[in-house]
Amino acid sequence: MLSRNHASHLLNSFWALWLTCAFVGCLAGCGGTDPVPAPANGQPAETQTPANSAPAEAGALRIVAAETLPIGDYLPPLDEGRVELAVPEGWSVPSRDRRYVVKMLESSTSYPRLLVTSTPDDWSGISELTDGNVGEFAAAVAERLESAEKKIEVIEPVIPMVLGDRPVARYVRRTRFKDDNKSIVVERQILVTLGAGQIYEVDLQSPVGRLTAYRDAAYAVAASMKFANDTPPDTTPPDTTPPDTAPADTAPADTAPADTA
Repeated sequence: MLSRNHASHLLNSFWALWLTCAFVGCLAGCGGTDPVPAPANGQPAETQTPANSAPAEAGALRIVAAETLPIGDYLPPLDEGRVELAVPEGWSVPSRDRRYVVKMLESSTSYPRLLVTSTPDDWSGISELTDGNVGEFAAAVAERLESAEKKIEVIEPVIPMVLGDRPVARYVRRTRFKDDNKSIVVERQILVTLGAGQIYEVDLQSPVGRLTAYRDAAYAVAASMKFANDTPPDTTPPDTTPPDTAPADTAPADTAPADTA
């Protein structure tokens, strides 16, 4: 038989082990290790927090709602009246530069800056850019970059996006510029779209590592674009008036006898 002291020792050990297991079980059940739920609306993260989402994979369509973007006041029509666009909130337009449709600055310094350019569309093969064919358009942009005489290396691949109602192809590259007699490397987010028979590029140029801080400003410019050939859908209800079925005039012809005088 076990002595009273021995039995008491075993009982104390049992209760200590039980309390330890219960404590560990509580931590497992109450801890914060549950997986993060997916967005409720099924949309990519960028549709909810555009400024903080990671780049999407090439080919995946990303959508950004216009109301999440800092769209400011519209400028008068530009590019010979082909396009209207808005300046992002907090940005300004310096004196006109013939090299660009418009140039915008966030401050008095050279960077960041937004440059909008326009060239004739002689390569896309798309007459009207829509949500349905923006993937095809992005593929054409990627092919054009790869086939350029001086190959353009991208650090983020070309992807299709819809910014507000504006379909675009987006990619990011780096470029070395000479500024004030010194060399500087900048990151460039380029949004390519199509309208009024022209290819438009919204080129955001930023110091390396700061691109995401200004990204939504470029998105706002693209989302605001309105082109001269954009026409709203015809919402006039069809004419349901029945055709005129009144009988034709059946009055007898004048049968008076000819003058026989």
